[in-house]
Amino acid sequence: MYAAAKVAGRMPFDEEVPLDWVVDLFWRGEIRGRVLDVGCGAGHNAIWLAKQGLDVRGVDVAPTAIARAIEKAAAADVRASFDARDACEIDGGPFDTVVDIGCFHSIDDEGRMRYASALRHVAAPGAVVHLRAFASSNPPPKEGELAGPRVTEAQLRSAFANAWRIDQLSERVTTVFIRNPPVPHDVRAWFARIVTA
Repeated sequence: MYAAAKVAGRMPFDEEVPLDWVVDLFWRGEIRGRVLDVGCGAGHNAIWLAKQGLDVRGVDVAPTAIARAIEKAAAADVRASFDARDACEIDGGPFDTVVDIGCFHSIDDEGRMRYASALRHVAAPGAVVHLRAFASSNPPPKEGELAGPRVTEAQLRSAFANAWRIDQLSERVTTVFIRNPPVPHDVRAWFARIVTA
């Protein structure tokens, strides 16, 4: 369904600090209770949220990413759990908040429907999903560049049409860091706030 890549001995998105968007959401009280970080990579957001006192579980399809997240959490002396798991087969819960930065856009159309359903099964009443996904409006890649995953507004709305309500949805430019050493790239992304219906 989707796969993680490793670049020159370093996994993409193996960051040491949380994303500004996650920090901002937390300080605005938008990330609360039990938290599920889907597509957590090497755990930079999950570990930071655990340091703030939240009960956090990170899941990622890549076992190498999860191993790195466990190592980083131990080094930071925080309690967060991590699990190598397909996003469409999430269990546990109930979770009050879900953070998805890059998982949704890495799944095909059929998988996205299954993913939204899996999230609904582990979501607490009133749970909120904060989702960032690369938008289809990004320009075509130049020669030698990776195309990267992209989704349309219709694909996003379709996946969350049942048992969810999209409260906020906007498309804006965000900066991502890829390659080794990290190189900043500005990309267009959807930012969504989705709640249980």
